[in-house]
Amino acid sequence: MSKFSLNNKVASVVCGLSGIGKTISLSFAQLGIAVVTFDFNLDSAKEMVLCLNEVEFVTLNGN
Repeated sequence: MSKFSLNNKVASVVCGLSGIGKTISLSFAQLGIAVVTFDFNLDSAKEMVLCLNEVEFVTLNGN
């Protein structure tokens, strides 16, 4: 069992819909962190929702 868990945590990622912010958002989601982000581009936001819905979760201890 891991000494700490990121499950059920929330991260706010500024500019999280493109570039490095998008990569960070998706990485956090893979670790079980709920991601909150925003953008003025509605199409980018819709694309991110689709990406986050397809994320496969991983754990820090390799299981």
